[in-house]
Amino acid sequence: LKFTCQSSSSVPLPGSLQHLPFTVMGGDGGCVATRADMVKTKGYGFKSKAKGGMGYEAQTIGRVEDETYDPRKLRQLRMATCRLSEHPFRAPLMACRLGHLYNKEVVVRHLLSKTMPPAFRHIRALKHVKDVVHPKVEGLSELGGERLVCPVTRLDLDNGSTKAVLLWSCGCVMAARCLDAQKKSEKQCMNCDKLYTEEDIVKLAVDDEELEALQDKIDAAEEERLTAKAKKTKAKAAAAAAANPAAEVPAEAPAAKKQKTAKAEKPAGKEQSATLSSLFCKKARPNSLMEDGAKQLFGCFTNKGVGV
Repeated sequence: LKFTCQSSSSVPLPGSLQHLPFTVMGGDGGCVATRADMVKTKGYGFKSKAKGGMGYEAQTIGRVEDETYDPRKLRQLRMATCRLSEHPFRAPLMACRLGHLYNKEVVVRHLLSKTMPPAFRHIRALKHVKDVVHPKVEGLSELGGERLVCPVTRLDLDNGSTKAVLLWSCGCVMAARCLDAQKKSEKQCMNCDKLYTEEDIVKLAVDDEELEALQDKIDAAEEERLTAKAKKTKAKAAAAAAANPAAEVPAEAPAAKKQKTAKAEKPAGKEQSATLSSLFCKKARPNSLMEDGAKQLFGCFTNKGVGV
């Protein structure tokens, strides 16, 4: 045990304590601060808003925030903001199969402009999202947006501690404990009495691990859909070809068609060459006409002169 004290005066110690390394100080109750109290680290700060002054509370440094990952705060943020724009909720709202919530205006704008980010590639049309049905509550959330409240238990769904689900068949959003309270044989929405299945249950604001698993599941389903579509198109084309074999064009058809076209073009070439030759090659006829006219003209004068 070591004590480090300071004092301007020396006070005699009892004989049993004289061998200890004491530095005597006054009786004002002061002590030497340790490094943990002097150095600010992440998560530490003044417990009081006042950064100075007299008294114990004004000078005390303690933990003011958590250093570890807090899933509650992450769920609270995801249940209060649009996942696309990261803005507070503005009604109407929509949800997808991954458990994300969106402002409908933002989704429609991205679909019309075809600027959907790659992380939301599963949304290609409005049929891939669902309109959210939730009761209107007075007031705004901590971020200034629409509040989400369970219509059955009236619990706040945006407080970070209450897990929420969406029923894809009707679009109702409620606390997960509502479905836990139901019997397994009862598959009826507690809000609108519409039937649903296990596939219609969508968990909202899930953690990253579960989100990655859902994304892989959706990608596999999309790949399977495209493969089935390609097989169906190929089978349809084969069936159409088998039903109407006359529609198939034989391999020799292009050559025969070429020959017919060449034959059809020959008369047109002859007519064209005849027209050109008539315009530029026949010069004998105009010259003969001129010679005949000259003979008649000068012959007339000659005859008249001879007669005179």
